[in-house]
Amino acid sequence: MELRKQFSPLEILGQEDAKNIKYGAAYIESVVAQDTFYYDIRINKMAASQAPGKPLLPAVNVNVAGFAWEKVR
Repeated sequence: MELRKQFSPLEILGQEDAKNIKYGAAYIESVVAQDTFYYDIRINKMAASQAPGKPLLPAVNVNVAGFAWEKVR
């Protein structure tokens, strides 16, 4: 797991409006094998209103499209 790295969708998007990513959420290793648990994620940038006359706030929509364990070795 990337315990020290915060999941930041706005940072991942950067200047893009939408992005598909494969996010490694867990990692298991033994003497004979390595496996990683991945999420397939779709991130969309959108604007959320806060109140009439106020500027729009940056917001994101995060959808998990799938997930699975993958054998690394």
